[in-house]
Amino acid sequence: MADLSIAFVNNKGGVGKTTLAVIFTQIAIMDNKKITAIDLDEQCNFKSTLKRMLETDQKFAPQIKILNSLSDNDIENFQEDMTVIDCPPYLNEQVIKAIELADIVIIPVRPDYYSLMNLSSLYNQTCLNENDKAVIIGIGFDNLRASKIAGRVLKSKGYMFAGNLPIYGRISYNIASNQGKWWCTGLTFENRQPFEDLYNYIQNLHAGTGKEE
Repeated sequence: MADLSIAFVNNKGGVGKTTLAVIFTQIAIMDNKKITAIDLDEQCNFKSTLKRMLETDQKFAPQIKILNSLSDNDIENFQEDMTVIDCPPYLNEQVIKAIELADIVIIPVRPDYYSLMNLSSLYNQTCLNENDKAVIIGIGFDNLRASKIAGRVLKSKGYMFAGNLPIYGRISYNIASNQGKWWCTGLTFENRQPFEDLYNYIQNLHAGTGKEE
């Protein structure tokens, strides 16, 4: 089994699951981790983005194994440092298995009614109510009244809230490679710092040294 397994989950689409999975995988690669990347979404955006990265810069190939399912045989043979799972925006057998497998479940949430309403359904239909491995990440929260209300709702329900990440619109995916016209347009150091902070937070949380904000 991998040392750390992370699933990006929300049964609502458009909240940033795949973007976070891609960026988190790249940060782990820069941290010299070997990754099993699993794309359970039939759109395969996580898988295709990572494959494009490998086409642009082959030096990362030894660090990534890409799968599109969670079979029992695969789980038994995970030997990498980290498993990153991108889940589709609905619950099925594979997503429930991913949640059960994961050490940490990251749930991106936008400050809107439907994004918040889906959280209760997600928790009630899975094992997330039975442990403390779910971490809520605010996406695009700012000083708007809706964001303040959303923040209060999350805290009132007792969810573990790890803060806000600045994903508002289109975001460049590269932070690992400086080669290739498409792949080298990535995040600046300042832009990627919050994502690196999240990476460190999750590592510390898994190690038992993280603190809920």
